[in-house]
Amino acid sequence: MSILATMQHTGRGGGPIPTVDLTKLSGDDPARLEDIFGPLAGPSDHGAPDQGGEGEAGS
Repeated sequence: MSILATMQHTGRGGGPIPTVDLTKLSGDDPARLEDIFGPLAGPSDHGAPDQGGEGEAGS
């Protein structure tokens, strides 16, 4: 077993990792998030097939 397989991931102070429910987004919210967080993901390849299984918002 690798070291990564034995690591436990936790949030601050050993608590749960905070999450945000993005399923309730509407209107321009997905596009605004893409503008804000897209650059953090690095260069994109819009010609590549979607590996996430959800497709693009608004499709």
